[in-house]
Amino acid sequence: MSDIEGVDSKTLESFARRLINLDDQHDDIKEQIKEVKAEAKASGIEVKHLVKVVAERKKNRDAIEQEEEILRLYREALDGKI
Repeated sequence: MSDIEGVDSKTLESFARRLINLDDQHDDIKEQIKEVKAEAKASGIEVKHLVKVVAERKKNRDAIEQEEEILRLYREALDGKI
């Protein structure tokens, strides 16, 4: 097996196989997310709001409040103008 720019082919193959495995898992997870969203929608849940709340868990509370305040200011400034 030959080296590619100082990396032996076994190391390269190992990284490639790991990435392939993760990519396959990613596809499975995306399909599971799609199924959960469909179930939530069928239960009468507004999925876009649920997704937003779930995404907010990654932000700190101050960032969320700041974003909400900026949106409120923009809404007030544009009220009735667009």
